[in-house]
Amino acid sequence: MRERVRTLDQHMSDRRRLLDAAERYLLAALMALVFLLLLTQVGTRLAGTSVFGWVEEAARYLFIWLVFLGSGFAVRHGGHIMADILRPKSNHVLAKSWLIVLEAILVAVSLGLLWSGGWFTSISSNTSMVSLGMSMAYRSAAVPIGAALMLLMSLANIVALVGSMRGASPAKL
Repeated sequence: MRERVRTLDQHMSDRRRLLDAAERYLLAALMALVFLLLLTQVGTRLAGTSVFGWVEEAARYLFIWLVFLGSGFAVRHGGHIMADILRPKSNHVLAKSWLIVLEAILVAVSLGLLWSGGWFTSISSNTSMVSLGMSMAYRSAAVPIGAALMLLMSLANIVALVGSMRGASPAKL
């Protein structure tokens, strides 16, 4: 009996699907948690008791994490606004070259966010959240982490685009 040998591409594909599923579940769980926290806040305000002063702040900071973690997911799946406005629909080599330029711009923006987010996180570590009593660095860390995810996904997109251009026929040039 002959054993099936898995290629590196198959292993990477499995890892990508696993990462994609984990990221989807994490983002869905964060969204559900934000929703439940805000629903609790609205319910207690309507009841006139508003006993949970920390709920609004926690929901706000979880939403910040949701946005920045979701940005890497959006880059991987072409969900940023540049994808709809500037992304060509063609498979022509020039269109793919334009996509590489757009991804390079996103790499530059991600590097800027990574640097400024890291700086902001370091200076905000001296202050604390008002009602949660935690360091503001936990909130601010969402920016460099989200920027790092965007950077990695943009670089992966560039590698995939360059790889797809290598197989292009001269007639498409």
